[in-house]
Amino acid sequence: MKNKKYSQKSIFASLKGEWRFKRNIIQQKGGLLSFATGDIKFLKYKDDKQLLYKERGDYYLNPKDRLKFSKGYQYILIDQNILIYFLDHFERKGNLFMSLSFKPEDDCVWIAESEHICSNDQYKGKFKIKFHKHQILYFIISFSVKGPNKDYESITYIFS
Repeated sequence: MKNKKYSQKSIFASLKGEWRFKRNIIQQKGGLLSFATGDIKFLKYKDDKQLLYKERGDYYLNPKDRLKFSKGYQYILIDQNILIYFLDHFERKGNLFMSLSFKPEDDCVWIAESEHICSNDQYKGKFKIKFHKHQILYFIISFSVKGPNKDYESITYIFS
């Protein structure tokens, strides 16, 4: 039987704080690789069951072309699920983006997978969290996005 020492609540609480990230984005047609780097903050938002995810960084189309960007999400802990909504100027924008329910892969790694359809695009997400003594060492968020105008993979490495 898998180790159940972590719960959705403890995973959710462990996210709070400041993180760094590196993201690789691979366009499936043509194999174009772009990347982004920056900071992520998970901040208490309204109550103990809500976190504000604030991401800001630099997006590189190539080593010379850099764009500044920022985005936000609202993470809500409800029962045994972590719900993720888009935010626009700190207000919820649109429908539910992802619903996560983490399951143990082994003693220290927990995984959640979710899918979302936006217009004609299908987003498949996988969230993988690596723990060490009840602290998150790192986590990885990967997305596969396919649709009439989109066909890319995004892998984000998040670390302290």
